[in-house]
Amino acid sequence: MLEKYFKGFLLSKNWKLKRTHDLEELLDKIVEYDPSFEEFRELSQEATAFYFFERYPFFGSELNRSEVEGIYNKSLELIEKIEDQFS
Repeated sequence: MLEKYFKGFLLSKNWKLKRTHDLEELLDKIVEYDPSFEEFRELSQEATAFYFFERYPFFGSELNRSEVEGIYNKSLELIEKIEDQFS
């Protein structure tokens, strides 16, 4: 879901759509438009790892509940920040 929000934000800035699932790569572009998004760097890295481990489970390790909840809550903060850009 974060990927869609990132790409939606970038498309609103006339960014040319690129096929990627790397949230950190997308965040690099977002930060060019709004440096305050830098606070979501670690989240972008963790969420990208989730995607990779979901697609290729034999490479991953299990996360504990508190890690997942932390990433989820930070994701909600990011989504709210992006939505605020359009209100």
